[in-house]
Amino acid sequence: MIKLQEILFYDIGKLKEIKLGETILLVGENSSEFKLYSMLSNSDFKVDEADKSKDWISLDRTYFGIGSTDLTKESTKQLSNIASILKNFPAASIKIGGYTDNIGLEDINKKLSTERATIVAKSMVNLAVSQMNINTEGYGSQHPICCKNEEADCLAQNRRVDIRISTK
Repeated sequence: MIKLQEILFYDIGKLKEIKLGETILLVGENSSEFKLYSMLSNSDFKVDEADKSKDWISLDRTYFGIGSTDLTKESTKQLSNIASILKNFPAASIKIGGYTDNIGLEDINKKLSTERATIVAKSMVNLAVSQMNINTEGYGSQHPICCKNEEADCLAQNRRVDIRISTK
């Protein structure tokens, strides 16, 4: 079961509209969806092929049960929003990276993070995003976003899924 504290880490900010043809999404100005849309719709944004560690977006409302690949109900809305954005930019492709905290054996964490990235990708495909536009990779406990990896709040932040635009 996800703890409420895990859901409150990110301040999504003031609500903004994203217009996608007939569809209007209402998302926070600091949300993952708004960041993704801003990158895709900005003609000045270029994918950095030389530094693939740049421009990752942490999905701020996509959660899994601890030690699990089961997406929580809270994740559905965000994944639906991201799928809507990606469908509006059919030439875009993304990489989905799965991560864990540093508790447990790294080989198990790597497998779990890979499965989590794959589950998010399958959710996108079920929402009509082309499988051809999605790659996945699990990183285990590598690349923590919170370095105090022994504190509960940090551990929760490091159990995440990120996306990166691969082509625009």
